Amino acid sequence: MLEAQAKIAEVFTTFLTAMAEMSGKSAARTLGIRSGQVRRERKQQQRKSGCRLCADPMVDHLTVEEINLHRTHGTNGGQPVAAVNEDR
Repeated sequence: MLEAQAKIAEVFTTFLTAMAEMSGKSAARTLGIRSGQVRRERKQQQRKSGCRLCADPMVDHLTVEEINLHRTHGTNGGQPVAAVNEDR
């Protein structure tokens, strides 16, 4: 009888371990999917804004107005960045 209880405990432990692994993989997959969706949404929003700097970060010959426009739509963690002064 003691051996049967030990076998049941072993099977139950194996089952719980397998469930924990599946749960962790499922959570990681869900978080990865959400991260990808957010990334795609941000790229689409940047394209819609008409900002040349968002479309191509390596673009040349930007005007001060274009830089200020780019800084107003949250390039600093969602917070607008200070405008560039033309007096320099």
